Amino acid sequence: MFFFQFALLSGYVTAHFLAINFSISRQLLLQGFLIILSLFFFPIRMKHEADLTTDLSPAIWLLLELVKLIGIPFLLVTITAPLLQSWFSRSDHPRAQDPYFLYSASNLGGLAALISYPLLIEPASTLTTQANVWVTGFKTLGILIFLCALCVILWKPRQNSAASKIADITQEKPAPNIITILWWISASFVPSSFLLSVTTYITSNIAPIPLFWVIPLAIYLITFILTFSRFLPFYLKLSNNIFPYALLPIAPLFFIPVEKFGIGTIFCNLFFFFVSTMICHGRLANSRPDARFLTGFYFWISVGGALGGFFNSILAPIIFNSIAEYPLMVILSCFFIISRRQDDKSSLSTGDFLIPVGILLLGFAVGYFSISISSLESYFNFFLIFVLSGFICLFLRDRPMQFGLSYGALIISVAWTYQLQIGNVILRTRNFFGEKEILIDREANIKELLNGTTTHGCQSLDPMIAAKPLAYYHPQGPLGDIFSISKLSCEEKTAIIGLGAGSMAFYAKPKQRFVFYEIDPIVGKIAENPEYFSFLKDCKGEWEIIIQDGRLGIAKTPNDSFGMIIIDAFSSDSIPTHLFTKEAIDLYLSKLSSDGLIVFHISNKFLLIEPMLGNLAISSGLFCVSRYDAGSPPGTAWIPGKFLSHYLVMSRNSSIINELLKKNGWRTIAGNEQQPYWTDDYSYLLPLMYFGS
Repeated sequence: MFFFQFALLSGYVTAHFLAINFSISRQLLLQGFLIILSLFFFPIRMKHEADLTTDLSPAIWLLLELVKLIGIPFLLVTITAPLLQSWFSRSDHPRAQDPYFLYSASNLGGLAALISYPLLIEPASTLTTQANVWVTGFKTLGILIFLCALCVILWKPRQNSAASKIADITQEKPAPNIITILWWISASFVPSSFLLSVTTYITSNIAPIPLFWVIPLAIYLITFILTFSRFLPFYLKLSNNIFPYALLPIAPLFFIPVEKFGIGTIFCNLFFFFVSTMICHGRLANSRPDARFLTGFYFWISVGGALGGFFNSILAPIIFNSIAEYPLMVILSCFFIISRRQDDKSSLSTGDFLIPVGILLLGFAVGYFSISISSLESYFNFFLIFVLSGFICLFLRDRPMQFGLSYGALIISVAWTYQLQIGNVILRTRNFFGEKEILIDREANIKELLNGTTTHGCQSLDPMIAAKPLAYYHPQGPLGDIFSISKLSCEEKTAIIGLGAGSMAFYAKPKQRFVFYEIDPIVGKIAENPEYFSFLKDCKGEWEIIIQDGRLGIAKTPNDSFGMIIIDAFSSDSIPTHLFTKEAIDLYLSKLSSDGLIVFHISNKFLLIEPMLGNLAISSGLFCVSRYDAGSPPGTAWIPGKFLSHYLVMSRNSSIINELLKKNGWRTIAGNEQQPYWTDDYSYLLPLMYFGS
């Protein structure tokens, strides 16, 4: 997303420079040069053997790869919209003096593309086909750009006449000053950062549903479409009136476990994102300059958008150990509401800080009081602070500066009270690969490693049973069955893609070697530290951690290196598709002994992967079985720390598969012919999605 915003900024800078320094014919020559230069970058495709072991951070490496792969073609695409609008403003069209409605149309096209890709394009074509069609579309775009420029050049006498007539009856707006420019940057920075913040927050902490990022981005585009339309005054007034009431419910949702509110949490966050972005973009549209300064206007709002992307994508993972940028953007959005008071002032006096300070003191007092009363319902103190402080904030809704400061004080007091109450976070850290937490659950007497809402391993706090893996790795679950079959008693290496807390190290026998492939270096440090988890320290066999993408790491090993390969790689509940393709299966088979096992951990709240993997097994001539274990379902004896889990096993050796079938719960997977399997050139998630328990 930051690359997209950075490329947009580069394109708008170029468009602005061309518009003020060159004629349309010369602008067209440069665009023609870029089109020809872009042809050398086609077809657009990243090499599968790309080196991820560079010393550069993943964020910088990825940005450089994207610049190298699509930088020039993308530059041309981003130049097009502002230049076409600039050309249109020089025509004799009746709306030429206010061409900003074309910006609304441009974003409508973006929204149509965003929705049509997962619904129409992706399921019907491979990546190779998409790349070829895109190149054809790119060439067609070049022809259309040429025709547009030709029209404006040929109509030059008419446009000059029309422009002179309009100039006689229209008073041109003055050039924007530095205050206006800073306003444009700020009003575009907040929604840009907000978009990434709300997407990260929802997909990490509420519902890590594949493709869920499409919804916030669609909302973002819709706000541009609405605010740059002729109905801007109505939309802006409506959003401004709704804003305070959409804002206040967000405060406790940052801290209280989301399962207490369910789907309503998603709705509240997305609704407020829509309302606040409508206000910011509405005020941008309301302050748009004369058409003479159109390209400069787009340049400055792209600066704000790129700064928002840089802040969230690059800075935030470095300076914050949680998704703190989200509440920060919520607070900043308060300063963009429009006051309905004639006497409102933008400057602040000493007295304006008294109310926020009072809210802080009130929050601290209520927090101490409610926590000291053990009979109160859990999280009651949140609502007590929220109700008292929330009413105060509502009274200030017509004073943006005081309202923003007071709401910030409300967030701080709720956050402080939350930390007082839980007191069980022993580590919270964050990097490019997301937020990690280690929590102590006193009630269950366990310690958990979390990525978002997904547990990646837990350990009992009871020293007598601390060595036993829990969660999805429990000895009484499917993984215990897999390691208990006789074939695995020999001294063979086992490759495990995904480390987590290191729970699987429990199953290593003396002299048996486990090789863990983990892409996130922080996870490696957590698993190796016995103060957090002791599975690796207590391992009876030998172990090694390789910080690298698992598929690329396994590809570097000699053939027949492993007796078993286990794929247990998750980013929250999202699965890296490149580990589940036909080419990946072929790679695993080449690195396995003749009777080795490929094991997939496929426990997931939103994707039913089993039928697709069954088809992969059939296409590769493998035997395939799976076991779905419900953990400790209602009506059965409770097994402490045992989670619902789902594992699938493939092998060329039918006798090993039959050993698993003799155990309770294992069954043969026949596959589903209606569902195509994934390849490196084709993968489609929507048919696999479900919302079961």
